[in-house]
Amino acid sequence: MVRTNTLKLSREGLTVNAEVRAEKLTSENVEPGPDVVVRDDRNGQRVEREQYDKATGETLPEGHGYRWVNEDGEDVPDEARQYYEVIDGSEHPISLFKPTLGRGRTLTAERWIPVSRLGEFLITRTYEMWGADESDEEQLFELAQYVQSYREAPVVPVVLQETLTKDWGILTPQFYGDDTFSIVVRVTRARVKPTHRMQVPAESDGEESRFPTPEQEFPFE
Repeated sequence: MVRTNTLKLSREGLTVNAEVRAEKLTSENVEPGPDVVVRDDRNGQRVEREQYDKATGETLPEGHGYRWVNEDGEDVPDEARQYYEVIDGSEHPISLFKPTLGRGRTLTAERWIPVSRLGEFLITRTYEMWGADESDEEQLFELAQYVQSYREAPVVPVVLQETLTKDWGILTPQFYGDDTFSIVVRVTRARVKPTHRMQVPAESDGEESRFPTPEQEFPFE
């Protein structure tokens, strides 16, 4: 549904008084989920997840829990479930993504992205990250300074339990005055997909931009 209203903004050097339209954005997966079937490793039967009432054991369209059953209606324990990805009609065995958060686990950056790209991603959850002791907090402060200076943020995998798909967490700092800071983990799995792209107004020959370009440190020596 498209909504129409007026956007009025006033700031030193900026005045906006425009009629605008707004519509909920669609999204596309950053990495599409696989086409997967589950089989009972003991007999090769297809396995489906069904809802049921934990109190009575009765299968329901919507229940208070779920269980995995094979084609004979038998419960299939975790260790007997095998996942297969379907590629061009053929089934290939796959493993689930393992949890990345928790004691004894190590997070590493899968990539770094420009902070300016944060707006491209649909943020579904946010977490706060802090150090276990003073030494850890000092290292996180170094990370915060790096992101602020070079405008690049690390992207880490975020998996809370065994699953077929994973999320990504973008680590971004927030500073509060001169004496405190925090690390916010912005979790995403999808990229927003705008459909109403607007043309950048052409500047006349010789006309300078109203605003200066941002200062930026050159990251390579």
